Amino acid sequence: MGHSLLCLLGLFLLSTVNHGNFVELGVKATLTADRLTIPAGGSVTLTCDVKHSADFEYGWYREPRLHSNQKTTVADESNRELVTSDAGIYNCRGRIKGTNSVTVESDSVIIKKTVNITVTADSTTIPAGGSVTLTCDVKHSADLKYEWVREISSAVKSTEAVGSDKVIRISKGGKYQCRGWRTDITSLIAQSDPVIIQETDAVLTIEPNWSSFFIGEFVTFKCDMNEGEDTDC
Repeated sequence: MGHSLLCLLGLFLLSTVNHGNFVELGVKATLTADRLTIPAGGSVTLTCDVKHSADFEYGWYREPRLHSNQKTTVADESNRELVTSDAGIYNCRGRIKGTNSVTVESDSVIIKKTVNITVTADSTTIPAGGSVTLTCDVKHSADLKYEWVREISSAVKSTEAVGSDKVIRISKGGKYQCRGWRTDITSLIAQSDPVIIQETDAVLTIEPNWSSFFIGEFVTFKCDMNEGEDTDC
C-alpha cells in the first residue's frame, strides 16, 4: 500500500462505522451541480468532492422521484464528475481505491428537466351561446396534476381557477394558462404561455320580422354585436 494511501487512511480511520462489507470513514462527500435544471436536449454536470481525494473513486446514486425508495447505482460511473441528462435525486460517495473504506454519502441534489407545456384550443373564438375546448399538453406528464387559470385583471395580475383536468370547456373569453404540478412533491414544474380566447356575442335579426316572404320582396339582415351599434350584414 502506497505512502499517500496510508496517510489518507490515518486521517479518516480516526472515526469509522462498519456497514456490512464497507467501513464508513469519518468524512462526508459533498455534491454540487453546475445547474439544477436540465435544458431541452442538454445535460447537467455533477461534481462529488471529498477532502484529500487523490486516491478516491466515486459511486453515484439516483432516485427517480423523491421518497420513491428506488435508489439505483448509476452504472459504469466512478469519476469525480457525472454528466447526466436524466432528472432525479442524486447522491454520491467516495471510496478509497483498493479498499472497502467509503465516505458518508452526500446530501441529495434534486435535478429537474425543462418541461415543455402547451395549450391548444379547438377555436380561439367562442360562438354566441357556445364554448371552446382547451387542451393542456405536457411532455413526460406522469404523476402530474393540472391547474387552469384565467386572467381577470392584467393591472394586478389577478387570476381565477377554472379547472383541474387536462381538457376543459370554457364559455368565457379571456387569457388562459395551464400549470403542471408534480403530485409526489407538490411542486410547480411548468406553466404554459397564455392563450387568448375571444367571445362572439352576435345576434342575427331579419327585418321585417315575417315568417314567410314572396319572391321579389326585400329584407334586411342585421348583426347586433351588443356593443351599442347595429351593423348591416
